[in-house]
Amino acid sequence: MADKVKRTLEFRMSKKVAELTQVVHMLFTRNHEKEVEIDALKDCYEHEITLVIDDARERIRKLEDRVTELDRKLEREKNKQKEVVKEVVAQESSEKEDEWRRRLVAAEKALNDEKLETQHLRDLLINAQKDIEKLRQKIEEHLHSKADEIQWREVELA
Repeated sequence: MADKVKRTLEFRMSKKVAELTQVVHMLFTRNHEKEVEIDALKDCYEHEITLVIDDARERIRKLEDRVTELDRKLEREKNKQKEVVKEVVAQESSEKEDEWRRRLVAAEKALNDEKLETQHLRDLLINAQKDIEKLRQKIEEHLHSKADEIQWREVELA
């Protein structure tokens, strides 16, 4: 009889161990799935951030190229207008000279306006990069809080 009770007890213990093993396996699987999900989400966000940063850099590069091109164009225009002004002064009255100077001022104003616009856009892009960095930090904080929550639930379930 004692042997039968011992076997029954061993059977029950084995059954409980098997149940606990299943629970541990289930918890491990859930934890692993959450970790995989968090990693995938993190990779996705980082990829998105990289794309935004690359786009911002490309825009900055294009704007800087445009500024350089406009500087060259302004330099060519200045040189061209200087020559024209010299010819006009030699050939015509001071009225023509005043006209060319007004054109030069207008071209410089247009360039300065473009430079201001470019600087404004550059500032916007820099602010966007800062916002992206803040977003990245928030995402990391969110991921850390989710990881902490998973750990807390694991502790709570244990």
